[in-house]
Amino acid sequence: MTSREYLHDLARGIRAGIDVDSAASWAAARESAAAAAAAAATTRTAASIAMAAANPSIDPFFSTSVQAASRDVKPSVDAEGENVSNNNNAAVKNNSDEGHEEAEEISYTPYKPAKLTYGKIHPDPVVENSTLGAVAPPDVTYNLAMPAEIIYEGKLSNLQLEAVVYGCQRHMTDLPGANDYHGFGRFQSAEDIVKESPAIRAGFLLGDGAGMGKGRTLAGFVVENISRGKKKHVWISVSNDLYEDAKRDLRDLGLSEFAENNCFNMGKLPYASLVESSESSGKFSTARNDKKKINGRKGNKRRYIKKSSSLDPTMYEEGVMFATYSTLIGVQRTTGKTRLEQLIEWCGGTNFDGLIMFDECHKAKTVDLDSDGNATNVGKNNTCSQTAAKVVELQNRLPRARVVYCSATAVSEPRNLGFMSRLGLWGPGTEHPSGFNQFLAGLDRLGTGAMELHAMHLKSSGALVARSLSYEDCEFALIKDITDNKVREVYNNATELWTDLHSHLLNRCSDISKYRMLEKEMKEIEDHGGDIPEELLFNRELNCDSDSE
Repeated sequence: MTSREYLHDLARGIRAGIDVDSAASWAAARESAAAAAAAAATTRTAASIAMAAANPSIDPFFSTSVQAASRDVKPSVDAEGENVSNNNNAAVKNNSDEGHEEAEEISYTPYKPAKLTYGKIHPDPVVENSTLGAVAPPDVTYNLAMPAEIIYEGKLSNLQLEAVVYGCQRHMTDLPGANDYHGFGRFQSAEDIVKESPAIRAGFLLGDGAGMGKGRTLAGFVVENISRGKKKHVWISVSNDLYEDAKRDLRDLGLSEFAENNCFNMGKLPYASLVESSESSGKFSTARNDKKKINGRKGNKRRYIKKSSSLDPTMYEEGVMFATYSTLIGVQRTTGKTRLEQLIEWCGGTNFDGLIMFDECHKAKTVDLDSDGNATNVGKNNTCSQTAAKVVELQNRLPRARVVYCSATAVSEPRNLGFMSRLGLWGPGTEHPSGFNQFLAGLDRLGTGAMELHAMHLKSSGALVARSLSYEDCEFALIKDITDNKVREVYNNATELWTDLHSHLLNRCSDISKYRMLEKEMKEIEDHGGDIPEELLFNRELNCDSDSE
């Protein structure tokens, strides 16, 4: 049986409401599906049976992920109201006549918002994976507060508005706590109940594909939360170039002045306090009177300039703090101050309830967690990257933040899910109370079908949207053997240019290395009160002149 057939039988069984009093095998449940369809509907689901069959210790009521997904399973419907699931799924078939199974293909169904009734239609045709298309999202209960012209002028399409609505609706809920229900007949014992920490706000995964306008959607989240009175937000992405893109998206949604004056690039700011001195924790001193030494001399005199003389913490009382993942792991060598501490201080600590948006969040995929959900084995040659560790720590230290994960390739494999703790797939109150490693072990045991079941659960609970552009009318042609002499000449000239540039770069890097060694030698002489030889001074000035030229 292929995984696709497994899911089709699963959906049929869920709609039928198979009644099973104990953990039975999936094969038995499949055989009884036809009879059960005519009999009764119960609260127990075929998905629970499947998990219970793989592990008899699991109660059929225990799989909350699949129970949530089962409530709204339905066939996908296209724009004309016709059932398209079966037609699209026809791409997956079993060739029983020839006695072998054909390779599975991923099938898609046309997509439009199922529950959102306003907003201009997205300009391009959009599709959704057929597996997710078999599940309906929750009803819309959240009312947008953003300016009305964004909606009726089409600055955000109906698909982008749908993501904002479900994301904000998800942010209105908290994840299960340590003292919550743990499955049928399973409650924490008295000795296990500990003092509760602050409730953790649930997060949202924006898994749209390339070209869907995820950056504009993230800007929509900012506009909505600003309209709700949230003054501070964090936008983390992979490159400083995307800082200007973020400002452009905010301008396009009507926040031109805000984007110009209240959108900050953290990597360009000094390691100083970004809050009023009365609120500062003391870890960062304002840099108004700091001085910075500039390499190079005129003769034997050092030159100084004032650093960040215009830094005013009142400038950062509200706005969007943009940072890259590289900035997030930054440390000031001389003082040991970190960007993460600076960012958390700016946010205001535990009670911060603004946005933290992890754009291109797959940058944090190399993660290893302990039983408490903290990063472990962090380092260059270990199983957890520094980036992933900082992403996890930021979420743990700001439990009330409104987290949005954004990536088209966020779940390339199960282990990459580790930093997405706000999705509520593991932890206290779930079927994997021991943490991510228990969740991962369950996926390894149940296989690919379990991953798709969890995706269905996330969509049914409003924690996930994952659409992509349709390539139905796209064409391409592969052109080989371009023998035009002009093209060949351009290519050869470009190759010579890059080879020459590479050679110059290597030479310059070598000179810089030698210069640093020279500076180190001169510093050691100065520290010991010695006189620097004229030859060394000459070489230093020669390097300075070369840099100036």
